[in-house]
Amino acid sequence: RSGSQVFAGFAPTDEADASRTNLGAYADLETDLSPRLLGNLAARFERYSDFGSLVTGKLAFRYQASPRVTLRAAGSTGFRAPGLGQINFSKVVTNVIAGQVEEIGIFPVGNSAARLLGAKPLQEETSVNLSAGLAFSPRDNVTFTADYFFIRINDRILLGATFDDDTTLAILARSGFTEIGGVQYFTNGLDTRTQGVDLT
Repeated sequence: RSGSQVFAGFAPTDEADASRTNLGAYADLETDLSPRLLGNLAARFERYSDFGSLVTGKLAFRYQASPRVTLRAAGSTGFRAPGLGQINFSKVVTNVIAGQVEEIGIFPVGNSAARLLGAKPLQEETSVNLSAGLAFSPRDNVTFTADYFFIRINDRILLGATFDDDTTLAILARSGFTEIGGVQYFTNGLDTRTQGVDLT
């Protein structure tokens, strides 16, 4: 939609005092399982004061099929806790749409206006990463590689759509939010999958 937007600045009600502590430990082991097979195992432990504990890991292999052909494969998992800004960010902007002025609030999921419209506590993002490929060297100074990769990320955090329809306004008005014409909040709103092949 066309229009303009005005931001008057942060208000005292936008202030948040939030903190977290995070502890992480990482271990990585690599060894020759046979004269041709190399194995790699890695693990990471993380402890968040507000999201609990989780272990993620990686497993990888490299097989030397011949002096000129190498096969490789890897799999790993990932984790990302919501940022403190995503959990606590708050501001109100003035939108002018078709000559009409709207006050749009971007609120934390714990804000009562956001909860009225279905906001839920943010969850961590998790991921799975798989890859496999080969390297072929027909000559000492030439190498061709082909690698397939697959990355899946669950519960990605993004800023949701603006709720500013008539039903939303009625819900807000019934609960005493008469100065707000719309609401946005962060949400675990998207699962993504990325895959492809790299050739070099």
